Amino acid sequence: MFDRNQISLLETYLPRNKWNLTANYAIGKLNVNVRAVRFGEVSYINSTDPNAKRADGTYWNTAYYHGVDGKQDNTIIDQVFAPVWITDVVVGYQINKAVTASIGANNVFDVYPQQINVDPRNALGSIDYNSSRDASNRGRQLYQPNQGGYNGRYVFGRVALSF
Repeated sequence: MFDRNQISLLETYLPRNKWNLTANYAIGKLNVNVRAVRFGEVSYINSTDPNAKRADGTYWNTAYYHGVDGKQDNTIIDQVFAPVWITDVVVGYQINKAVTASIGANNVFDVYPQQINVDPRNALGSIDYNSSRDASNRGRQLYQPNQGGYNGRYVFGRVALSF
């Protein structure tokens, strides 16, 4: 009913821990807010079971290398993503009682998660392409939507009005 990938979305794809450290400092009309968030380790497990065998003992999916001794190397299809730290900074200035202007950056250090492993046989232009070998869609999707996103730094300015 559920493949390996669907089970992993429930069991291993969400970080087991998330730390949020925030510091807010105000002096006069100036306000500085710094937030650091650590997203814990997550695991991505491909939907295809590379070790599934037929009744005669041969592998169902021959797209994976099983080695001379028949042991599967799952380093390409299953992957563990290391923890990441994302830091946000916002500096605000209270112009008057009703108006505050701020500038800031989310992910100020431009941190990206680890890239998805791409099976070398799935490189662009390959005639031996097999979509079940990895989750990259032939190298087009390099990041899984996990820990902290994959868009990099985001710089902004805003004006807040209080009524």
